[in-house]
Amino acid sequence: MKPVLKLIKVEKNDITAALTAFFRKLLEEKLAGAVLVPQRTEGSVIMTLVKNPERVTCVDPVSPVMISNSATIVSELTSTPVVEKIAVLLRPCEARALVELVKLKQASAEQLIVFGIDCHGAFKVTDFADFAGEGRTDTAAAFLDMVKEGKEDERLRAGCSLCVRPEPTAVDIALRLFGEKLENGITAEARTEKGKELLEKMNLPDGSESEEREKVLGEILKKRKEALEAIDISDFPSLISNCIRCYNCRAVCPICYCKECLFDDSSKLGYDPARYLSLAGKKGALRMPVDTLLFHLTRLNHMVSSCVACGMCEAACPTDIPLAKIYASIGDEVGKLLDYEPGRSLEEEIPLATFKENELETVAD
Repeated sequence: MKPVLKLIKVEKNDITAALTAFFRKLLEEKLAGAVLVPQRTEGSVIMTLVKNPERVTCVDPVSPVMISNSATIVSELTSTPVVEKIAVLLRPCEARALVELVKLKQASAEQLIVFGIDCHGAFKVTDFADFAGEGRTDTAAAFLDMVKEGKEDERLRAGCSLCVRPEPTAVDIALRLFGEKLENGITAEARTEKGKELLEKMNLPDGSESEEREKVLGEILKKRKEALEAIDISDFPSLISNCIRCYNCRAVCPICYCKECLFDDSSKLGYDPARYLSLAGKKGALRMPVDTLLFHLTRLNHMVSSCVACGMCEAACPTDIPLAKIYASIGDEVGKLLDYEPGRSLEEEIPLATFKENELETVAD
């Protein structure tokens, strides 16, 4: 499809106001029955499902905070067929997670109009609270000022500092920030016929390619790829030694979707009081809780080929296990091995769910 670029005008450098007006117009003109958008509230940014145009306020996908991976919310909204079109605005890792969930039959894209936006990253929730509490009323503008000064890396979550896919893929409409003159407007690029049709109905002025985009994106990727390649997980047991099996990482992971988990019930793993005491007797001492290594290896085995490296696992870990580094590093190697990039396209089948006769021939040799 020939690229279709339109311009969402920005006045007084207020990106939030421009995006708010855009998504409000979607509802007013009945181009969508509902919108799922991140809306700024006092001290945070919360994903909000809106049907009343007047309730579309402070749409803010730029402020550096990500409380959850919203692909899980979209999964809930599409778990059964819906009649109305829902426009959803997602960060790149959220959009990629949604693609994987669609392939895993955990979500549907039939009635969705998926918007993705270039992402400079996010802070830990507590760090963002401090950032917002430092007298900043417009946290999006303040964060973009940090980006211009090259200071955003000082506070980025581990997952974001390692993200090598900060631009949206497999979306209907991509909103561009990298290398754009945002004081003039936000360029919206239609990636699908569905996206093209919607933008044409919005009667927006034509947009244009940015000469700076590839340069800016290249600088971001160079720094993050170097950080990714420098990760050392050779002593894996030591890295996860602080695990208390709270399962926070499992709970926030958008790809961990099993309704019943083996680890929820220790008896399913063959444990009862007598066995605990028997093992402690044989070994002299028994680390509790047991099988933390088994838990992490099982999770890796189940979902690493579809891991989108959103970093929510590490953000939720109460003992600061470097899960973002572990999953980013192992996921990168698995992707190279299987020639698969999670969330890149709905057309690519998940490799471990698809039999190929010549798969891993190089490894077998």
